[in-house]
Amino acid sequence: ISMCTHRILDNGTFGFQSANGVQYGLAMEYWANVIHAEVPEFVMTPLIDVDYQSWEDIYAFMGDEQKVSQFIADALSYAKKNGYSGYNMDIEFNDTPQSFGVRYTQFLDTFADALHQHNMTLTDAISGYCPPWFNGETCTQIATSHLDRVFTMNTYQEGLAKFKEYVAASQQTFGAKNAVGMSNSQDPNNLHSQDAMNFAVQHGVKDLALWVLADPYPQNTTIWSDIGYFLHYAQ
Repeated sequence: ISMCTHRILDNGTFGFQSANGVQYGLAMEYWANVIHAEVPEFVMTPLIDVDYQSWEDIYAFMGDEQKVSQFIADALSYAKKNGYSGYNMDIEFNDTPQSFGVRYTQFLDTFADALHQHNMTLTDAISGYCPPWFNGETCTQIATSHLDRVFTMNTYQEGLAKFKEYVAASQQTFGAKNAVGMSNSQDPNNLHSQDAMNFAVQHGVKDLALWVLADPYPQNTTIWSDIGYFLHYAQ
């Protein structure tokens, strides 16, 4: 999954977040072409964030059918042009009412349905435990949504004990939709990789989600060993 290059801009359109966003976005476009020429099945998924500063503004956007339709059309066109597999949503607003969660779930379902018509996927970054701490959603709304996967963010932040707690809880709640979030920026001391990956496999996890962050974020090269352990135990 990419850097946070793509956004719902504050005018409700699909675009890059900043000058750096454009730079990273163009780099991703270039490497998508290079990699797909070598490995056509390689999955590259841009992450979508928002420019809106308040939940009230994004709430209004999601209630504007015309803006939502245009946003989805532009995002779909861009994904088709660059051979992307779909998108990963990462919208995080704290202290939102349940009405926001209802509308956000409806937006995700509409977006997912449009992508599915073109054999693309939509995933959503979540906190990884219930109830989620942002967007006003309930775990039932997430579990029954049209999302293909949910990616847990707290699984790469709080150490091995919490990793196990979050993996067990999210796997029980989301089942086949659950993918354990990992990042190359995580502190390598946070996870004992063999133990963590074996635990995930033993609890039925089928997918890892890897957020690849560039400089100036610290790089953790042991993430590739973690993935290797996951594949080893899965086999």
